[in-house]
Amino acid sequence: MTTTPDKLLTAALTLIARHGFDGFSMKDLAGEAGVAAGTAYRHFTDREALLEAAYLHVLTGVARCLFVADEHDLDFAQYQRWWHRLWRHCEANPTHVLSQFQFELLPRQRSETLLLAKAALFAPITDFFDRGRAQGYWVDLPNDVLGLLTFETLGHLALRQARGEHLSTAVIEQTCLSTFTAISAGPFLENP
Repeated sequence: MTTTPDKLLTAALTLIARHGFDGFSMKDLAGEAGVAAGTAYRHFTDREALLEAAYLHVLTGVARCLFVADEHDLDFAQYQRWWHRLWRHCEANPTHVLSQFQFELLPRQRSETLLLAKAALFAPITDFFDRGRAQGYWVDLPNDVLGLLTFETLGHLALRQARGEHLSTAVIEQTCLSTFTAISAGPFLENP
């Protein structure tokens, strides 16, 4: 059974993907969720709280799909497992992909709570980058740049696909390999 907050979050993500942040009202949200107009305010103090909760909902879904096991390898096989899981998640959740890019482009400051939650959710990737860089496997770039070269590239491909462009398996696989090679400090590392 879906809870009212979950209905509201799903409706918010649908409306954000369809119309952007400013393209819907709280009344529209209630209609999309199939609840009374004032219901949203019983669960979220204001629109900003709703948007932050929706963003955290998307991020939590991504983390759940990525980190299904305790994995600590610093090799292409590990990277490839994460890549494939994330790609499948994006294919299955195009509304989340479209919404996430809206969230990432917001000029507003994110709350400290959200920043801490995001850091905790993606700690395994931070660890992957930190340990690999310390051992000389990855190029010496900050984690946000390594993320841009790797998983954010996948996100942009997923956005193109969510907007209707078909990307072949060959393109996805070659991009996976190319992004891993982009962060590798030396010869390609199959199993360090």
